[in-house]
Amino acid sequence: MRPQQRGVYPLPDLALTSAVPFGLFRSCRMLAAPAQAVVYPLVLPLQDCPLLPHLGARKIDGCRSPSSNTAMPWKV
Repeated sequence: MRPQQRGVYPLPDLALTSAVPFGLFRSCRMLAAPAQAVVYPLVLPLQDCPLLPHLGARKIDGCRSPSSNTAMPWKV
């Protein structure tokens, strides 16, 4: 089973095989797997975020707090 996207996948049936004793005879049995696998996207460590330097670069003049006369440059 190799899922290509995230989601919930039912597990396939299991094949149990035995070759006891000494590998002379082989026996096989199929078992149902009443379970499912949940696949999440791969999470990679973030080395650098190209957006961070640009977040505070824009200046906005004239934004004032409604309760005072102090400038609030972070509000748009």
